[in-house]
Amino acid sequence: IVGLISSAAPRCFIIAICALMDVQYLVQSPTPDDNLLESVDQALSTFHEHKDIILTSGAQMGAKKPIDNWFIPKL
Repeated sequence: IVGLISSAAPRCFIIAICALMDVQYLVQSPTPDDNLLESVDQALSTFHEHKDIILTSGAQMGAKKPIDNWFIPKL
C-alpha cells in the first residue's frame, strides 16, 4: 500500500499509514518485551501526530460511510 501511494499522497499521510502498519505488525509478536512495547508506543505516537491528514483528506472511509473513530477491532 505504501509503495502505491508514495507519489500520490502527502508526506504526512504516508508517515501516518506507515506508523499504523508498523503497529499492526509489531503487536503480532509472540514474545513481547520492553523493547517491542517501546517500539509500539513510538509507532502509535507517530501515527497520532500525523493522523489529522487522514481525517482532513477524507480517507477514513469504510465500505459505505466515513469511519468516525479509530477503534481497531481485536480478533
